[in-house]
Amino acid sequence: MKLALREISGRICGPLSTVPGAGRLLFGGANIAYYHWIGDPAPHYAAFSSGCDTRRFRRHLDRLQAQFEIVPLSTLVGDRLERTAPAWRGRPSLAITFDDGFDLVRSGIMAELDSRSIKATVLLITSCIGNRSLMWRGKLSAIAHCTPTGDLIGRFGDLCRRHALPAAADLPAIWRGSYEWDPDLAPALAAELWERCGMPSESAYLEKHRPYMGWDEIRVWTANGHEIGLHTETHPRCDRLSEEGIQREIVRPAVALRSELGVEFLPFSYPFGPCLPAHVAESLWRGGTVDCLLGTDGLSPRGTPPWLLHRAGLEPGLHFPMFGRTMIRRALGQ
Repeated sequence: MKLALREISGRICGPLSTVPGAGRLLFGGANIAYYHWIGDPAPHYAAFSSGCDTRRFRRHLDRLQAQFEIVPLSTLVGDRLERTAPAWRGRPSLAITFDDGFDLVRSGIMAELDSRSIKATVLLITSCIGNRSLMWRGKLSAIAHCTPTGDLIGRFGDLCRRHALPAAADLPAIWRGSYEWDPDLAPALAAELWERCGMPSESAYLEKHRPYMGWDEIRVWTANGHEIGLHTETHPRCDRLSEEGIQREIVRPAVALRSELGVEFLPFSYPFGPCLPAHVAESLWRGGTVDCLLGTDGLSPRGTPPWLLHRAGLEPGLHFPMFGRTMIRRALGQ
């Protein structure tokens, strides 16, 4: 019911944003959207997918291109820093990003973007580049897809007892419980559960599905004018990282990406959404580690600094997060 009401509100508010001047007023800030997996359901994303297949993604692009000038993220962030306002010179601008580093070249998504002259940004989990590992939440999703629920709950309980963690009575409790895991331990805990549930070897799974970009695909992506960024080394909750954790998950991977690809603009997106303290985020920006930091709390209003930017997630549906939520927040002065 809640999702249905959100969809209805977005469909009502969407046409209102086309009233002359309304779009520029509502969307004059830093408008950034994000997706993850685009395509047919896959075990490593089935637990989190809201059904954004290629056909639905094309419909989203049709609607977004009708109301926004879709620009590279570097252009949008640069405009904010220069205090210019391209939205007031015409249609408001929007940048599109993709988290987790899923392969957008072999999937055909890059070709779709290129056919529309859209330049997007993919944010990489560096430990997953080249399908060297399966991100730990992806492991949990694949386990849930391949393991009977009762067996999974039992194996999860065994894992929790061994590590003095809260057990779970159902699948939603497993997702909630694993979200609270210590970020230093989460990859190892997911790997242990993978073995307890009798999953195939991780290398065999990755060889079969090959979900992530390799360096060849990344270079094809950038050669076509698209951008890359960082989504941490292993996908932890960043609000729980220690100083060493920040170095391990953000600083050193950022340095490595800049060195490997020679990029000048390197954005960063937070896994799950929870952000670093503002002063820490600002220090990463001012020190040149990354060029902006992106949360998941919707579109950012005018005047938001680059270390406090947020994005709207469009996989569950385009209408509410892009139109309904934005109009409601602007009406409340947020």
